[in-house]
Amino acid sequence: MSAQKTSKAAEYKKNAVDELVKLIKSHKVIGIINMEGMPAPQLQRMRAQFRGKALIYMSKLRLIKLAFEKSKEPKNELAALEALLRGMPALLLTNENPFKIASAINKSRIPAPAKPGQTATKDIIIPAGSTPFAPGPIISELSSTGLKTGVEAGKVTIKEEFVAARTGDRISPKIADVLMKLGIEPMEVGLNLTAIYEDGMIYGKDILAMDDTMFLGMIRKAAAESTALAVEIKYITKDNIVIMLGKAQIIAESVMASLNLTEAHETQEEAMPEEKTAPKPAETKKEPRAEEKPAAKEEAGTEKPKEYKQGKEEPEAGKHDERLSAHELLKKPKVKGNMGKEEKNIKTKISDDFKEEVKEERERRDRVFEQSTKDVESLTQQLKKKGTLRNNSGG
Repeated sequence: MSAQKTSKAAEYKKNAVDELVKLIKSHKVIGIINMEGMPAPQLQRMRAQFRGKALIYMSKLRLIKLAFEKSKEPKNELAALEALLRGMPALLLTNENPFKIASAINKSRIPAPAKPGQTATKDIIIPAGSTPFAPGPIISELSSTGLKTGVEAGKVTIKEEFVAARTGDRISPKIADVLMKLGIEPMEVGLNLTAIYEDGMIYGKDILAMDDTMFLGMIRKAAAESTALAVEIKYITKDNIVIMLGKAQIIAESVMASLNLTEAHETQEEAMPEEKTAPKPAETKKEPRAEEKPAAKEEAGTEKPKEYKQGKEEPEAGKHDERLSAHELLKKPKVKGNMGKEEKNIKTKISDDFKEEVKEERERRDRVFEQSTKDVESLTQQLKKKGTLRNNSGG
């Protein structure tokens, strides 16, 4: 009986290995799944979900290794895949794209309650807020885990957010019990895909975790960086020739604009008149106005004849003020451009005004001298008639 049982067991194992070898050779894609902690009901649902796309084959670790040994002839890379067998291994056999299968497996994961002794795959956080429990022993149970509790509106309330476990921590029985009472399911139930083999390549878990959007983003980034590098080192290809021609055109236009600007600036400097400091007009002694002269003579004790007052002509009003305003214009800061012409006009105006004033002053003095001479002659005749004028030569 013992020999028969041993023979049957050996035959069973041989048949299982042969069947597994046939499956490995008939599928292009072979993956390794760790079934540890996977409940049977969820496993049945997963198998049904992937029916027709992939086959999930469970067997003992030793039998899987034997099947890999017999399958190495066409697929030598299976030796590296064999080193990744962990926990409760199972094989995923398919002819589908490995990344599509990996994406479908990741999306098929469902939440599950935490069990004592499980390893947290992420930070487990208990949020602040009200609970469905009335005040009672539950308060001490919650407080024993480190939660800060209170009572509001007849319900137990968690006052502050609490981290029940960090990633990689073992979940204690007390924490698992509190999480279950609060209805928090921090774990995920699903197929834990470790690696996939395809056409001599083995894709690890990290690579398989990338979705289509992330993968396409990485390809776009690599293409953009390679194009930028080719343009920078001036390596011309059919993909970057348009970019390089556009860049060359921009550089050429920039250089031409710079040359035109420099040429225009030099031309403007040549055309501008040489700046000179305007000479200070000679100060002329200001003659007192007609109304001021009698007052000055009164103070000296002499009186001027009436004819003198009548003969005096006032200079044109505003001439002096206009000349002073022109002087003030010369003091303004110089501005490049048309300032040279404006300066010249101002200088000419001042010169003309000054000449006109000198001419008028001379004519006025001539009239005063002439009138004074007439007054002296008239006064002399009057004195002679009165006999009061003596001759110096005798008499």
